[in-house]
Amino acid sequence: MAACVKPGCIFMSRLLNSLQVSPSTRARLKVSVDMKANIAWWLDFLPIFNGTSLIKPQHWEFDDLQFTTDASLHAGGATCLNECFTCEFPEDIVRSAQHITALELYTIVVAVKFWATKLHQHKFIVSCDNEATVSGKLW
Repeated sequence: MAACVKPGCIFMSRLLNSLQVSPSTRARLKVSVDMKANIAWWLDFLPIFNGTSLIKPQHWEFDDLQFTTDASLHAGGATCLNECFTCEFPEDIVRSAQHITALELYTIVVAVKFWATKLHQHKFIVSCDNEATVSGKLW
């Protein structure tokens, strides 16, 4: 199953790890709730799987599509090709953000939503001047 559904390796690994704790190959293994949930996922997913992989196996060449974002404590903005936008953050977003990194990430999410039709089925690069946001080390 996981050979044709690449993200399925995660689910299969969980099932196989559960089998490894069995003391012998002849022992009966109690099927946990988690294992049943994984099996149910496969039973639901495989009949509707269309063969499209979420992770492409070959090396990707990026299109010439790039957008750049930046944020302050109260607003954010982005540019893409010949377009740009700015937005003030809603007060509840500003209050709940514990760090500028969260606002930088919020700006990226808004930009992806804003240019969703342009980005659809394209590989693209996002540029951001916040190292924590870029590296994924959020706090």
